[in-house]
Amino acid sequence: VNLRKENFKKPIIAVSASVMENEIVSFIESGMNAHIAKPIEKISFFKTIESFLLKKDIDFSVDKKSILVAEDDLIGQTIISKVLENLGYKCTIANDGTEVLKLVEQNSFDLILMDLHMPKMDGFEASEKVRQNNKDIPIITLSSSDTNEDKQKAKEVGMNEHILKPIKKDIIKGVLEKYL
Repeated sequence: VNLRKENFKKPIIAVSASVMENEIVSFIESGMNAHIAKPIEKISFFKTIESFLLKKDIDFSVDKKSILVAEDDLIGQTIISKVLENLGYKCTIANDGTEVLKLVEQNSFDLILMDLHMPKMDGFEASEKVRQNNKDIPIITLSSSDTNEDKQKAKEVGMNEHILKPIKKDIIKGVLEKYL
């Protein structure tokens, strides 16, 4: 796999026993940024690594999955955002369905956690509208409602799964791993 074709921008350093010039050239041509010969010499290794750490245009941050949370309750927002951040996800909060639609239009999210009952626009309507433009994003119900009627309506508007509040870290972790 050529990571450069996959839009991978972080430095890639080839580590190999080969010191043949044509092989080193092939490493560079395949998208690698540098070559370190085995056995690795400390000075060579640290100088190569340092040369990339000093570059300002390289983003070394870890790409986190981005989750949009639709939740109107401030305490609920605080709890779910802390749980998601502790699990290693990036979290954006929407206070209602209208904010969900604006944020989805302006940003790219990997998953949506959607409360069902919110002011201005509820989670059912917001999910239905999201589905008009995006059939693939997982939308997970995050609600204190456990009625069969709400679960059925959630399925009908395109929600993928239901998580009951209060949230349990192990349950939300399992659902997120399933969809991400």
